[in-house]
Amino acid sequence: MLSELYIRNLAIVDEIKISFTEGLNILTGETGTGKSIIIGAISLLCGGRANTSSIGKRGDTAYVEGVFFLSDYDEKIIQNKFELLDLDIEIEDNMLVISRTISKNGRSVSKINNRTVNNSILSDIMLNILNVCGQHDSYTLFNRSDFVEILDSFCDDEFRKKLKELEMLYDKIKKASSNFKKLKNKVSNFDENVEEIKSEIEELNSLELETLDEEFIENEIDKFNNSQTILGCCGNLVELFDGENLEVSAFSVLNEINRNLIILEENDKNVKLSEDFENISFGLKEIYTKIQDYYSSIYIDEESLTILQEKFNLLNDLKRKHKTDKKGLIKYKNSLEEDLYLLEHSKDLLFEENNKLKNLSEYYKKLATEISNLRKEVAKRIEKLIEKELLDLDLKNSIFKIEIKTNNKITNIGFDEVTFLISTNKGEELQEIYKIASGGELSRITLGFKKVLSDRDKIATLVFDEIDTGISGVTAQIVGEKLAEISKNHQLLVISHLPQISVLSDTHFIISKETVGNVTLSKVLCANYDEKVMEISRLIGGANINETTIRQSKEMIEIANEKKERLRCIEK
Repeated sequence: MLSELYIRNLAIVDEIKISFTEGLNILTGETGTGKSIIIGAISLLCGGRANTSSIGKRGDTAYVEGVFFLSDYDEKIIQNKFELLDLDIEIEDNMLVISRTISKNGRSVSKINNRTVNNSILSDIMLNILNVCGQHDSYTLFNRSDFVEILDSFCDDEFRKKLKELEMLYDKIKKASSNFKKLKNKVSNFDENVEEIKSEIEELNSLELETLDEEFIENEIDKFNNSQTILGCCGNLVELFDGENLEVSAFSVLNEINRNLIILEENDKNVKLSEDFENISFGLKEIYTKIQDYYSSIYIDEESLTILQEKFNLLNDLKRKHKTDKKGLIKYKNSLEEDLYLLEHSKDLLFEENNKLKNLSEYYKKLATEISNLRKEVAKRIEKLIEKELLDLDLKNSIFKIEIKTNNKITNIGFDEVTFLISTNKGEELQEIYKIASGGELSRITLGFKKVLSDRDKIATLVFDEIDTGISGVTAQIVGEKLAEISKNHQLLVISHLPQISVLSDTHFIISKETVGNVTLSKVLCANYDEKVMEISRLIGGANINETTIRQSKEMIEIANEKKERLRCIEK
């Protein structure tokens, strides 16, 4: 619901803050006091067109802000929309703050919870929160995309089960169709594809990827490239350990050390070093043996090394080509082998997929036809309900028709295209509702719809402008009663000029204007009981407010309160 509306420097509004309540909020006031400005401000919050001429005289910008409190259901819907639109906006404590700034340079800035959004996004979000039903703003209530959903909301649980099954079937058809198209595309150039895939698989198989040791191959290539250095180093080590060409070798030095240690121990029994040194000597001899073995094992097989180099180069080329590593190449090879299997068995697989798609489509057609027939039955019931409401609302010659056209396009809701058509005068052709010219008629048609859809409509706040245009007497009373009934499940903001409607308010706002210096400014008063009595008295008698009109006003308010209580207790 719309909790607060703040307006600054918009037309003759200097600065006002209105706190709306649940139920029926009525706004009254003499012509030109600023009632339409409040509706215009709300329209701006819904993404309506901004006009720089509406900016007031006390600055270069006009500013409008609305604070909305959402139900848990609405919060979930809006948060899902944010995610779909990739908007990083969080809703805290079920509160949404919408603002709009209009500048004289023509720039308009819209924000949701202090995050800037464009107007199309703002309009899309607000469709789920608030509808303005006056003049041609009410087209938002007759959005073609909502017609099927409105119609389906009147259907029973058995219908909903069928519709759920149809949605699941639609998903299966989409998946089967996608699989069939992919397979068909793959086999369209069968011979070329097969040979190309076989060639790639053969190339990848030549690497023996599953057993390939990249580190070993790289080391072997490095060893070959450094073979001269390795051989020279080994030769030097052997010579240093036990070289015949050296005057002193490592082993001769070790023997001499060992001999002197033995002599030392013989002359001093406390010295025990020869055993430790013997262990060191043994370790050095082991190292020498390993060097000899390694030296003698070195064999440069140029042919094998060429093969390794080619394999290594191919591996790196394929890694660069496919922008992956060895594991990625194995996955790619497996994928190619799957594709090859598909191609080599394509005729059987195509037949199987096509048959599957055909069976799903036939069952879809059967189920969609059943759903369409059920919709047509429900449509007749809704037509009667709407026409009854329109008759009550003094649209006596109105004909309402739900047109259901069936096409062969597979969708998640079936074959049906639903349009709401109406004729409000004898002899006029049926046409779509938003094409109705009269703002007053649009408001009353909307009211009739909302009365029928009251329990099913999820939009929390409805704004009615020109609801009482061209009506009076009993019709005005009926309009008021229907507004009161709808306000059981919705917050209503209604501009009215008639006492029969205004007396039913839960909260009553009186719009007036005053002159400050050379400037005329609009004011809003949230009326108490006595102020409401005087305002209703003004609506009854105009400028002639007297004891009679005041008494009538009090009587009407008392009767209206009893009537509201009765209307709102019917469901309870």
